[in-house]
Amino acid sequence: MTYLQNIKQNSEMELLVQISIKMQQLNKKIEKQCGMSLTQWYVLNALIDLPGISPFKLSYSIGISPGSLTQTIKRLFKKKWIVIISDPLDSRKKLISITRDGKNSRDLIDSKILPLQSQLITLRNSIEELKNILNSFD
Repeated sequence: MTYLQNIKQNSEMELLVQISIKMQQLNKKIEKQCGMSLTQWYVLNALIDLPGISPFKLSYSIGISPGSLTQTIKRLFKKKWIVIISDPLDSRKKLISITRDGKNSRDLIDSKILPLQSQLITLRNSIEELKNILNSFD
């Protein structure tokens, strides 16, 4: 039996792979339609609640690795959806906040994602179980 056949026999693992593929497809579709990835949307949402936060604290708060977050911040800055300023208490540190354009762009994505979120509410328990399983690999 090949490795792939073994995965297909284990329906839970195949389901996880299929969910991952569907999420990648959704991300591409949203990015093509709106010019923003789901990760960028997630970061902008966090910045609405946490304005003027350091990238390090933001990384910790939302659970995205610092390296991945750095790339996302660069993309958001290039699109003028965030501003980066020096920390007035320590000029070596930077603080980031969402701009008005960033909030407007985030709102556009919300209008496309909210119907999907309401469909996912019924799957919340399964999603929580899946998160726990995935977190066990950390």
